[in-house]
Amino acid sequence: MTFADVDVEATVKASASAFVGNLDDVEVSLVGGSPQTTLRFSDVRWSVGRGANSLELTYAGGSVGDRALVVPGMPSFEEGFRYFVMLNGSANAFVPITYAENGAWQSVTTRAGDEILVDARGRVLLRTASGRVFAREWFAPATAGADIASTAPDFLRPVSVADFCDWVAKTAGGPAVDRPGGAAASGTGPSQAGDR
Repeated sequence: MTFADVDVEATVKASASAFVGNLDDVEVSLVGGSPQTTLRFSDVRWSVGRGANSLELTYAGGSVGDRALVVPGMPSFEEGFRYFVMLNGSANAFVPITYAENGAWQSVTTRAGDEILVDARGRVLLRTASGRVFAREWFAPATAGADIASTAPDFLRPVSVADFCDWVAKTAGGPAVDRPGGAAASGTGPSQAGDR
């Protein structure tokens, strides 16, 4: 793994922008003989920074035919899911996601209908009664349909996507600018590789 396990708050503070969006397409192509992956997001809502309601994010890595490039620590992405992603602000970054797998979470809907976030290692984002947010391995697998909230101790609760968006905005030093389900942000957004 390229990046050590980094605290969620430290990851937020190292990020230039952050958003939640639906991943519609994952495309791997050869550029200069090396594989690169392009993620196409729609219904993008910005928690830190402002941008368009769709986004293309391109980074090194992937597999095309007999060519493969593995970037240690990069999270994997699957079409058809929502993700919360923090970006480091480098337009031509080899790894544009802040601290690689520490900066991306997949949205999972529990049996109770709650939308929570799970990292690349299957850890659930939790919040303590004092407001601290952290990722923790859960006793039951954090998969679609899991009833995580009902197995949480009283002093810990899974963080909803909307609450995490607000917490990230506050932790980064600003107000929440575009909650999921709210109006799309307008104007130009943070410059990222492949941002359109």
